[in-house]
Amino acid sequence: MKKKMRIFLLTVTILTSIVLQPGCKKDHGDVPTIPPKSAFVMEFSALDSNNTGGKFFGKVDSVGQYSNYLFAAGNVCVWNVIINVGLAVPVASFVHAFGYQAEWNNSADCWEWKYDYTVITTYSAKLQAKVTGNTVHWEMYISKQNDFQDFLWYSGDSQLDNTEGTWTLYDNPISNKELLGIVWHKDDINGTADITYTNIVPGGAENGGYISYGITTDTTYNAYYNIYNKGKNNLTSIKWNVANKNGQVSDSLHFGDNVYHCWDENYMNTNCQ
Repeated sequence: MKKKMRIFLLTVTILTSIVLQPGCKKDHGDVPTIPPKSAFVMEFSALDSNNTGGKFFGKVDSVGQYSNYLFAAGNVCVWNVIINVGLAVPVASFVHAFGYQAEWNNSADCWEWKYDYTVITTYSAKLQAKVTGNTVHWEMYISKQNDFQDFLWYSGDSQLDNTEGTWTLYDNPISNKELLGIVWHKDDINGTADITYTNIVPGGAENGGYISYGITTDTTYNAYYNIYNKGKNNLTSIKWNVANKNGQVSDSLHFGDNVYHCWDENYMNTNCQ
């Protein structure tokens, strides 16, 4: 009986040692794919993809002929400055993540991308991902030496197949206020996509204002921006054809009416059809 017990205990000890060997790791599943750049960074150059804005410099006398297009592009340019200049640090942190490989972080129980990047000065980023079923939860922690450490600059959730998701972006390490809510969708089968930035600053005068950008299957105008100014309760609607470059814009405060105003393939004002 004692012999059988010794054999049993020996067997348990061997099996336990095998299970606890460092080489036998828990299966964490596949590394989730980071959502595409278009799921975080809005395309602001879509109305000026061929540097068309430069054609108007030095031609003040002819600007009126292009006023519809210039008004549309100017509204988008304002948001471009707000996001890509005012939020250069978090935007760059996301863009740089694609150049690195994830490793499993045992203490945080998640996949993690770690890297340094530069926006005037050097920052350190930790992008963490936790997979639950078909959903991935993302958190981006950013540090700056001798300034701040592991500031959660934005977080979000996405579908595992990267067809849709959301982000919440915070202002900065000092105020730590919610700043932008981002919602995005992507359909590779139909070739459509959209992304919306919404002002979510608590108690802010522009809370609820937004800009949306999308690519659609419409044959006449297959791209759009919708820009809502909360303070003025005003919507600027912009549509254009990606290939032909012609488009239209409506803005009741600017034009004094509720109809669209068009431009042709050369960006010149034209009657809407």
